[in-house]
Amino acid sequence: MKKIVTLLITVALLSLGFVCSAQLSTNLVNYQITYDVPTQKYIVWVVPQYSTPNANNSNANEFGGTAQVTLKVPKPFVITNITDINGVWSKTGVKLGNPVTQPNFAAQTYDKDFLYCSIGKSPSETNYGAFVAGTPVPLFSFQGTNCTGPVSILGKGDPFVAAAFNAYSLNVESSFYSRSGQAQGGNVTPLEQFIQKTGPDALCPLADQKNINLSLTTSISNKTPALNDTVSIRVVLKNAGPDTATNVGVQDVFPSGLTLVSKTTSKGTYLNSAWTIGTIAAGDSAVLILSVQVAATGTKFYSAEVSQVDQTDVNSAPGNAVITEDDFSRSCLSTPILFCVGQQQLSLNAPSGFINIQWFRNGSPINGATGSTLAITALGTYTFTASNATCANGECCPTVVIDGNCCPVQKCVPLVVKKIRRVM
Repeated sequence: MKKIVTLLITVALLSLGFVCSAQLSTNLVNYQITYDVPTQKYIVWVVPQYSTPNANNSNANEFGGTAQVTLKVPKPFVITNITDINGVWSKTGVKLGNPVTQPNFAAQTYDKDFLYCSIGKSPSETNYGAFVAGTPVPLFSFQGTNCTGPVSILGKGDPFVAAAFNAYSLNVESSFYSRSGQAQGGNVTPLEQFIQKTGPDALCPLADQKNINLSLTTSISNKTPALNDTVSIRVVLKNAGPDTATNVGVQDVFPSGLTLVSKTTSKGTYLNSAWTIGTIAAGDSAVLILSVQVAATGTKFYSAEVSQVDQTDVNSAPGNAVITEDDFSRSCLSTPILFCVGQQQLSLNAPSGFINIQWFRNGSPINGATGSTLAITALGTYTFTASNATCANGECCPTVVIDGNCCPVQKCVPLVVKKIRRVM
């Protein structure tokens, strides 16, 4: 009994200082974990989705206070030698989630095949150096015994977050706070910057482990077609190796308003939005071309992602819908919408996966328009920005709303004609 009490006191102290249910900042970060074979070390990275300097932080470097990273590890795995790289991190590595030694977890719902370890950073401010969007910055490293399975970052919304809170009032959700995450002026409520983990889980190399690097790109032959025009969607999947990828599959989201005319593939088959490819050797690629007809006006988003593969991808995970990974791609096209102001209702919708949306009309922000749906009341060119938008690959298209045929419906008015005799 004494051992359990001591464990719980240690965990409770670990959880102090972290804010629960915080609102999101506009400057977001991901966490990533990798395994370095030569040193046999796991490395935890912060991957900013923004750069310094920025509107919140005029300094060329990023400075951060408190942070927390929760790891999901196999039951036999023992964390050792936690080593600081940027910041001062806790060194205890206490594991949670064992219903035998922590009985309050028994009634909770979560993945009980794993255990969980929260590693917190000292709240003293750390100079992380310059942040460049998409470039990982190392936080700490560690080693481990018993290589029996993957070690991962606890994802946003993982059931164990609620389980730990319900069982022992512990906040185990990963978090990150920095100067760039908070508006200038002081005395403000801290805004959470961690949004999700990225990349594959880390796994120490087993004798038969194979590694691959799949990347996917999409493009559209004409981004501003007219109604009833036919355009081509081109999807290219590459394997940078070093090993052959097998059982490769890609799933796409085919938008309404486009009609599939024909399809060609250099490898595999395409049916009902599933591209079944099979094997791609290191250095090889596969191409899918969809010929489509534009059947409706407006902006159409086409996306595709690697949905399955047998091997471990070195920098992405299949089917996780993380739009910043290189195995996901989205492209769009836009056909002007005819609209009659005062006579019609129209809504614009941003595709799923975007965070902290702001809508614009004719280049100016629309006050309060921060949701995924925008109700249109005026003509113009509409766009949106998001914290994790990657417009460089062509997934951002303006929606053009122009004056339609707004003449009122013609009405017949009966006339009575009388012939009057005129007296000369």
